[in-house]
Amino acid sequence: DKKIAAFLEKVLPRKGVGDFNQALMELGALVCRSKEPLCLLCPVCSYCSAYTQGKQEAIPKLKQKVIKDIDTVIALIRHKGKFFIQKRPSQGLLADLWEFPGGKVEKGESAREALGREMQEELGVEIVNAQHLFDVQHFYTTFRVKLSVWSVETASLPKTDKTHRWVSSRDFVQYPMPSGTVKVIEKLMSKNS
Repeated sequence: DKKIAAFLEKVLPRKGVGDFNQALMELGALVCRSKEPLCLLCPVCSYCSAYTQGKQEAIPKLKQKVIKDIDTVIALIRHKGKFFIQKRPSQGLLADLWEFPGGKVEKGESAREALGREMQEELGVEIVNAQHLFDVQHFYTTFRVKLSVWSVETASLPKTDKTHRWVSSRDFVQYPMPSGTVKVIEKLMSKNS
């Protein structure tokens, strides 16, 4: 970090840092591409170590992306026209966003079994009835998630607090949600319209 900071101190202009940053991004996107770089059109190729060493086709080495498939279950619990949502922890993936309860399907577990386990672990409630509604697929940088959406009735209502709430569908917009959850809501609303 110290080496990078020292280098940036030397090269960053005192004014127009945003323009400089934008120019670098465009240079990388349009000229200094990872496949078939356009070195002869590059205004800074004489400063480029890869170009002067003839290694521009080899640097950077392209890493093959490994996409991991993850199966999850989502519980839509309704009561008096409202849906139960919960807030994710403040640390980690998708921090502080609101979502429907649910989680990963573990190896050797059916979606229905995962749903029962997740409701017990997250909310301390037993499922009385569960009906599969639809599936949604969502892509993140390194993984693809299948969201299996279920309508769920529980033996008792989950408890509410500052991170667990009952919300009407028209109020979803007041709660920041992960894009996968937004896809679930969009499909749910299109089915109900």
